[in-house]
Amino acid sequence: MQIKCNLCKKTVNLSENLTIPQLKTQQYIQNYFKKNNKSPSYRDIQKGLGYETTSAGYVIVDALVQKQYLAKGNYKKRSLIILKEVPCEIS
Repeated sequence: MQIKCNLCKKTVNLSENLTIPQLKTQQYIQNYFKKNNKSPSYRDIQKGLGYETTSAGYVIVDALVQKQYLAKGNYKKRSLIILKEVPCEIS
């Protein structure tokens, strides 16, 4: 899949077939971590991306874990670990 960065205008190939919601969620998590120095909660993801339920964010995060873009820490809150990053801003 090719995505185009809104900031630098570069086109980048991603080997994984990520959906647009998965890309936006990954980008949100990356930005949140850079800004707050901790990973977002599922409630933060829900509010930040406008999902109606926290389970919507959970399903997308789980897919990102399966595709090895994220990892979850055991039995801890806010324990998402970024394994792969997506480029700055997606269009």
